[in-house]
Amino acid sequence: MHSIKKERTRKFMLALRMGLPIFLLLVTTLVLFALPEVLNSLLFKTFLLCVSVLTIVYYIFYLINQEAVNTLIDPLTKAYNRENIIKELQRMQKKQLLNSISLIQIKNIAELNNYYGYERVNSILSEFVKRLDLHLKNNQDIPIIGKLQGSDFIVGSVLAPKNIRNSLLEFQMNNIIINGVELEILSAVSVNTNDIIKNVEHLYDSLHHRLSKESKNGIYIQDIKNLSKFESEIVEAVRGGKLDLRFRPIQDLRSGKINNYEAIIKLQTQSFGKLPTNRYIPVINRLDLEQTFDLAIVEKISTILKSTQNEICISFNISPFSLRNEEFAQKLFEMIEKHGVEPKRYILELYENKVYHDIQKYKKTLNRLKGFGVQLCLDNFGAMNASLEYIKYLPVDIVQFDNEFSKNLDQPSYKATLKAFVKMCQELKIQTILKWIDNEQQKELAKELEVDFIQGFKVGKLKTQKDLE
Repeated sequence: MHSIKKERTRKFMLALRMGLPIFLLLVTTLVLFALPEVLNSLLFKTFLLCVSVLTIVYYIFYLINQEAVNTLIDPLTKAYNRENIIKELQRMQKKQLLNSISLIQIKNIAELNNYYGYERVNSILSEFVKRLDLHLKNNQDIPIIGKLQGSDFIVGSVLAPKNIRNSLLEFQMNNIIINGVELEILSAVSVNTNDIIKNVEHLYDSLHHRLSKESKNGIYIQDIKNLSKFESEIVEAVRGGKLDLRFRPIQDLRSGKINNYEAIIKLQTQSFGKLPTNRYIPVINRLDLEQTFDLAIVEKISTILKSTQNEICISFNISPFSLRNEEFAQKLFEMIEKHGVEPKRYILELYENKVYHDIQKYKKTLNRLKGFGVQLCLDNFGAMNASLEYIKYLPVDIVQFDNEFSKNLDQPSYKATLKAFVKMCQELKIQTILKWIDNEQQKELAKELEVDFIQGFKVGKLKTQKDLE
């Protein structure tokens, strides 16, 4: 591997530096004893010699320490470590050798650690990097591989983006299983840019939030050239409150009335049109604009609620980072009071993949929101996320089931699970919503299961603000 060769060169140069003082010490000693007429005092010679030895020993130990601290490579995988892979990519860039950068991630690494243990997973990561390096070299590449964090690796390549994409696709197909363990490998490829760090950030965006249908095969090619403009227009739209809202009607199964709506929020940009959430949310999160964006949503929702009938409620997603922030809560209260809208007409949707570490602190913040009067809804309940843990501790009013239940209502296992969840919510006095109800059969099954509300094409198509007024 390129990183191992570079590390060997560094160690050799360090060894030369360590040996030079020893050589000078020997020369000085010979001079001292060869020229007695210059320094005839034995005591002085001894003192000088001792000082020299102590200095050299200190210097050698200092260099040894530097050797341990300033290593170029990750000790586990032998790829470049985080700091040095960026430097190496920048070096390649200056020499005009860098034609593409790829981000490769083993998505299921946390699950593997829990199941197989860290020692076995460490050996898998080491083997993974070896195979990746060999595969790319066999495809006429000169890869520069570095470990960013955990199981995230960055690859600098002389190959063009489409060529490295094909090479990585082949690698993924042939290396799904390593050491008897199945890996879930994701990749994203970009063309080169002057800003390496910004390039890596955008690769994370495109990897975690698919930007086009092309990415369904596991690898997405992202042209970074227009991303600066893309980002700037998102920032401008967020700060200017340029939101495009549509509303999904939610029907009460008991009364048949439709008084609740869920907001679908797109961001209106000048050059890129209306952006769906999976395109703008990664940028908003990375640029620390969550609160600005969430407050813009509240402002827009408040304006709409003020112009509609008092019975209408609107649910909308709020970042969990905003919900846990006391300052955001205070601004939310002030904004609602300013518009004179009843707080109960706001339904804040909570969605989070992983459980927040300080659940009691989260509960305290949400209790404050509930005390003010807004309603809280757990979204995508029953999926592989934090919802099952949160319902035990957090003061939610509504549960919105994951759409997998609606799609599979005809399967006994899904139906039985949903029935148990509905019963649990009834005992906890939590209302339930089943979305993606598209036909009469699904609607009747929802009634049979005693779900409170449904959403989908059977209820109605998306509504505009004018439809609600």
